[in-house]
Amino acid sequence: MPHRPAPLYYPALTGIRALAAYLVYAHHFNPFPAWSGPWRLANEGHMGVTMFFVLSGFLITTRYFGLTSVTRAWAGRYFRNRLARIYPLYCLLTVITLLAFELNPALDGTGAWPGYSPADKAAAVLTNLTLTRGLFTEFLSSGIMQGWTLTVEESFYCLAPLLLVALARSRAPYRLLLAATLVSIGLGIALVYGSPAGRYGFFADYRFMAYRTFFGRTFEFMVGVGLAVFMRRPPAARSGFRFTGMGAAWVGASVLGLALLSTEQTFSWNRWSGIALNNLLLPIGIGGLFYGLLTERTWLSRLLATPVAQRLGKSSYAFYLVHMGIFSLALQRYVTTKPGLQFIALLGLSLALYQYVELPLHRVIRRGA
Repeated sequence: MPHRPAPLYYPALTGIRALAAYLVYAHHFNPFPAWSGPWRLANEGHMGVTMFFVLSGFLITTRYFGLTSVTRAWAGRYFRNRLARIYPLYCLLTVITLLAFELNPALDGTGAWPGYSPADKAAAVLTNLTLTRGLFTEFLSSGIMQGWTLTVEESFYCLAPLLLVALARSRAPYRLLLAATLVSIGLGIALVYGSPAGRYGFFADYRFMAYRTFFGRTFEFMVGVGLAVFMRRPPAARSGFRFTGMGAAWVGASVLGLALLSTEQTFSWNRWSGIALNNLLLPIGIGGLFYGLLTERTWLSRLLATPVAQRLGKSSYAFYLVHMGIFSLALQRYVTTKPGLQFIALLGLSLALYQYVELPLHRVIRRGA
């Protein structure tokens, strides 16, 4: 497959990161009356995580396709760069969170920390700091509750070099991506089947594997990888809303389907039909939407490329980490109970964290790569 360098920065996709993070916020802090139509749609804001996964697949492939080398030096640079991207801020905020739990267990929204033995606390700290907590049901929501998705993300980072080497040598890249998805799901099933019934719930059941781990969510990343492969020969930018509109319509229909699957007895992500819709159908629409944003000149692509959207997109990771947990709880208890003001305060906090913590730490670590 011929190599053609691609641009490494896509303004519209940076802007859409902010939208994805705010969808997750709406999911966790739904502002609408319970079980009203708007509430049901906002409740499916967890789709923002799927957007992040598709985007990760696209960006990693765009950045490294054709440049992957099976050498220790290359692997060292690659993993250092990946570590620099997500770990420093996560580690800092996780340490602060766990220390806060120890000093005041009431700050743990799950209520689990007070019941942990010293060995349990040590295991929780270890799995949180090594980004493996997402493999255990017991620790899934420990620390920064929403941080379980980083286990999924890191799993993809570990697989990506091998996948990209195989893609560079393949004459049928899309078949390879489908095969990788099926193999990953098969490995997940094997892990659930073969794992001992441990106290911490390592690969506890098939539904957990399918929704909470990389093995069940591989296809989301593969859609992004496939889009990056397809975009190696990008068409000239054109006016029109064809792919953007079709992708948005597909996403909207998928979210509506998820909303209809949720009931007061169980939510969509606890149903196999909901997991299949979220993990397999929704990503296709997101991939189409991204393709439209990359190739079509529309009001949406221009909006997402504005300086404000770029700033919000770049700080979206910090926002994702602080939007739920001890920071939002402190805002609610000590600053304001008004959701709108809390959201604005979290935006300000995330912008400050990005500018004065995340970005400097990222530069320091990458400087040694």
